[in-house]
Amino acid sequence: MFYSSIHKYLILMLIMVSMFVGISQAYTQTNAISRIHNKTHAAGREQKKAQDSTQANRGSFVPVPFIITDQNLGYGGVLALGYLHADKKSTRKDTPPTITGIAGGGTTTKTWAIALLHSQSFKDDNLRYLGGIFYANVNLDYYKLGNIDLSSHPIEINLKEWGIMQRLQFRVGKSDIFIGPQYTFLSVESGLNIQGDSSHPKLEPIIDFLDSLDSRQYLSALGIVVDYDTRINTLSPKKGLHTGLDADYNATWLGASQNFFKGDLYFYAYVPLTKWLYSIYHFDYQFTAGDAPFYMKPFVELRGAPVMKYQGNQTMLGEIQFRGYFTKSLALVVFTGAGKAFDAYADFGAAQWVIDYGAGFRWEIEKIFGLRVGADFAWTNQKDFGWYIIIGTGL
Repeated sequence: MFYSSIHKYLILMLIMVSMFVGISQAYTQTNAISRIHNKTHAAGREQKKAQDSTQANRGSFVPVPFIITDQNLGYGGVLALGYLHADKKSTRKDTPPTITGIAGGGTTTKTWAIALLHSQSFKDDNLRYLGGIFYANVNLDYYKLGNIDLSSHPIEINLKEWGIMQRLQFRVGKSDIFIGPQYTFLSVESGLNIQGDSSHPKLEPIIDFLDSLDSRQYLSALGIVVDYDTRINTLSPKKGLHTGLDADYNATWLGASQNFFKGDLYFYAYVPLTKWLYSIYHFDYQFTAGDAPFYMKPFVELRGAPVMKYQGNQTMLGEIQFRGYFTKSLALVVFTGAGKAFDAYADFGAAQWVIDYGAGFRWEIEKIFGLRVGADFAWTNQKDFGWYIIIGTGL
């Protein structure tokens, strides 16, 4: 995943990038379905086909809103506006359109971000490019800083940063496998938001820890991504596999402040069980090695668990979700998952399990390539609770 090379606390940017990628691919699928539909109903449909083709060639503006509800990140939203137009030179029906857009958003924690993004394919969709530039101001509670355990009394850290992201992907033969390099540069300034909390029991070591860091740190990471994707619909898939490896090396010889390695191994399986019951299986393993700053370390990403609460040098989790339809459009969702954050393999057994469970609903919008929207309500065994507005699967 493109955003895996960026530290996961930057949730706003993650949403922006993923939503733009989803728009691009969903737009492609809609056009492909429309062409198939027109061919099977050629009589009396030629005029509509011509209109669709003309509209695709002219391009169109697509707004995408997204609501954020997280215990740590706060409540707010993101609005992305993209301009999409078809690749006239490509002979492949599933070629993603070129998309250029701007996205911005904020939350009640005074976190906000803005980004410019561009995505384009070349050479009959055998080469794909995705890149962007952004600025963000993030306020989050941290539960662990270095070796300082803050689980009983988290403290708010402010992170101001700007960065660029670049990726090239090459198709392997005629397969659904893409592989290629990526590069990420970040300039990060961290600070402490005490706001009258001078009585914090661990304030002095926290200040000493932050003082030990440079006032501004630079991250410059060169990486590689391998991605295999057979989903028919990337926003609301019912069948297919999506798996891959995302690995980055942040190096001082590239201009970074420190050396460290970061990786993400992910697997999603979308399996229909009956005509009305569908399942999703998800596994994810993330790790860092070397001198990674606290804001680059992975955390357990489960519904119900606040962003950045369960953090370590490594995280491992698994999830399963079932979706059953009561009507053609309305479905009930139930899910559960378990994960751990730990610093070394030897610590895995002693690390606490974070187990989430919950339920929600989905409403399928047939006119928008089967896009599903809804809400999820989740709890964890650590007494966390969260509710989420969902666009797509929820995983």
